[in-house]
Amino acid sequence: MARLIVFTYPDPSHVLSSLPIFAELVRRGEEVVLYSAASYREVIEATGATFRSYGGTMAASSTGPFGGMRRRIDFAEQILPELIDTLRKDRPDCVMLDAAANWGRIAADVLALPSISYRLTFALHRDMFDAAQLVQRFYTKAPQEFVLQGMLDVVAYYEAAIRVDRQYGSSVADVAKSLECRADLNLVLIARALQIEFERFDESYRFVGPCLSDREEPDTFCWEQLGPDPLIYISLGTVFNDRPQFFSACLDALRDLPVRVVMSVGKRVDRASLGPAPANVLVTSFVQAPIAKMLERAALVIHHAGGNTLQECARAGVPQLMFPQAGDQFMLADLVQAHGAGIRLSSEDIESGRLRELVQKMMNDPGYCLAARALRESVRTSGGTAQACDEILAFIGRLRE
Repeated sequence: MARLIVFTYPDPSHVLSSLPIFAELVRRGEEVVLYSAASYREVIEATGATFRSYGGTMAASSTGPFGGMRRRIDFAEQILPELIDTLRKDRPDCVMLDAAANWGRIAADVLALPSISYRLTFALHRDMFDAAQLVQRFYTKAPQEFVLQGMLDVVAYYEAAIRVDRQYGSSVADVAKSLECRADLNLVLIARALQIEFERFDESYRFVGPCLSDREEPDTFCWEQLGPDPLIYISLGTVFNDRPQFFSACLDALRDLPVRVVMSVGKRVDRASLGPAPANVLVTSFVQAPIAKMLERAALVIHHAGGNTLQECARAGVPQLMFPQAGDQFMLADLVQAHGAGIRLSSEDIESGRLRELVQKMMNDPGYCLAARALRESVRTSGGTAQACDEILAFIGRLRE
């Protein structure tokens, strides 16, 4: 029996997307201890793993990549002393960490413990980008207040990173190396077809594809109401969905088109403020149904290019109209567009006339469907949860030789 201690990144998509791996490891007889926020205790314990709560509080997310980096380094500085002390006593076979939870990488290095990282979207190589490129990509055309906050965040990040590096001998002040978060074994939960600059990565990287759960999801959605028209599904996920202007533009754009639309707006948008929905559009806070089932029915999905949604669309073989909001979503959208399976939207596209034009273009051009189906085949040949667990146990087996 192997004993793994896992450091999750306490975010819904990060935690929920990785749980099938840990459930399968427990099923195979391994001992798994997961650190996360208290709100995830129930779903973690449902896998059979042991739950442990982080001893700190992560601040609310700021805007832009430097805001996210600041948030993570501040959290790391809070929790590292206790984590390192606990790891020193526990001495697991291996430390496993979400690549966004770089405090796990620091703790493993301090104690010279073997490490495995897992990454929900494409892997990052330190030679792919630098801090100047981040500034150019995310801040050059941004509003003044966004840029100002970004500059405050980057100063605060470096101040904290230097303190952490001095205390633990780490290198988180090296932005590219920190974002790379390379471990001894690196699992990437996407198919090779969705990896940017694949040739940069050596054999320590394993592209296992999405790791799906075999648990039956609740399904109370009334499927009969969809009717025979082509289905368009719209969602901005759970984090970036406070975009009433976007949803209003979609309502106006799709009004009276010969399609059926399901639009999931989340909790933060006041549905009444969007006005009366057209007869062909169903507006809901959440869809109480397996997302894979909805995507299999869809002719087009309009979404934020989040890693989970994008991969689910790719697996379903459905064309994608993508409006990225933050972080890696921009690069993921560009990659799907390069495959010919979708179009990336910019802020200028979020008006009803332009959206209507793009929807009609994608619905009428069979090339998008053909490209989406080709992408589907490459995604469905990935090994998923079983391969991820095989790779983990093979790695631990080599450590014992």
